[in-house]
Parts: sequence; structure tokens; C-alpha cells
Amino acid sequence: MKLFIDTNWYDMIQDLPQEKQIEIMRAVFAFPNGDSDTHIWKKVIKPQLEQSAKLYKEKYERFAENRKKRWQQKSEQISDQKSEQISNRYQNVNVKDNNNTRKESSKESTTRAHNALEVFGNSFKATDAVVDIFDRPDGTTREGIRIKNPRLMAFVRQRFDSNVLSKVSDWAIDHNQRGHTYNATSLLKLLCKFQSNVEPTINFNSVQAEYLTFEYKQPQK
Repeated sequence: MKLFIDTNWYDMIQDLPQEKQIEIMRAVFAFPNGDSDTHIWKKVIKPQLEQSAKLYKEKYERFAENRKKRWQQKSEQISDQKSEQISNRYQNVNVKDNNNTRKESSKESTTRAHNALEVFGNSFKATDAVVDIFDRPDGTTREGIRIKNPRLMAFVRQRFDSNVLSKVSDWAIDHNQRGHTYNATSLLKLLCKFQSNVEPTINFNSVQAEYLTFEYKQPQK
């Protein structure tokens, strides 16, 4: 099977030791038989490869089923014609269907990588935060960034200066971002820019690696 590689993986693994980077890349190219003991492989890359393979299989099965239905419809139309016309029409339909199959297969082959990369890209586009109006515990409201992902919120509170999220929220409102959504990666990048004022040596790749290995404990009810 063909592999669909997300270029964001390069940024995620470049802080790992070189032997681990090689191990992950070998696991990617040997999928589904490759393996790595790294957290990023088990929690991020392997699940995305599995999901992409599942989506591609489902798409192929839908394509086959639709083609079968079209063929059945054509066969039903042919059955109403004279016996002499059945043979000719059957041959014409067969040729036309084979031509369409070759064209569709060629088109699918050229666009398969693009579609898979889009699937991987969308996996990084989950709505983890949104710019809107939200309620405070004291009953008042605030306009800014509301982090919907509890794991991300816990990490942000632990990793960043206490005032950074408020400054980022004010920046988002000043730039008319009401309704704008962020995934974890894009929000962490933005937070790192503001955190650099108090932590000049901060590095986004390191922060992202910290988040990938961050162990979140859900609060007990």
C-alpha cells in the first residue's frame, strides 16, 4: 500500500535522538508492520496511519458498490429491449464501463496522495479552542479564547505564564477573531510567541513535544 506522510511529523521528531528519528521513519515506511517504542509513534503517527488506511478502504468499497449499482441499473434497462439488441448493448456497456474504470482508476491514483494528506491535515485541525464570549466562575462574562480541550487547558496552565493566555485572548479580540477556532498546534505556537517575552529561549518544537507526552489526570467528580 502507498504511504501518506504528514510533513508536520518532521517538526515533531526533530528534537528526538537521531536513532529514534530513524526508527520512526523506518516504522512509517514499513507500516503496518513497522513499530517504534516512542510516544509520538504510538500516540500520534501510528493512529493517523491506521485512520487513513481505514478511510481509504471505506472510500474504495463505496466506489465499488456505486459501480455495482450503476451496472445493475444498466442491466435492467437492457433487459427491456429486444434480444438482438441485448448482445450489442451489453458489449457497448462493457467497453464503456471498462474505459470509465481505467479513467477513474488513473484519476484516483493521481489524487490519492493529495486526499490522504488532506485527511492527515484535518487530524491536526480539531477545534481545541475558540474565540468567543464565555462565562466566568463568578457569574461574569469574558470575551477571548476559550480552551475546550481539558488536556490542553491543563497543560497551558502548567507550562505558560499565568498572564499569557489573557494577553493572547486580548490580542485575538483586537484582531477581530471572534468565532475563529484553533487546534492544539496552532494555539501552542501563538502562546509561545507571547511567552517569549518572559522566556526568551522558549522553543515551540520542545513545547509541542512536552504536550505530546503530557500526562493529563481528569479531575475526580
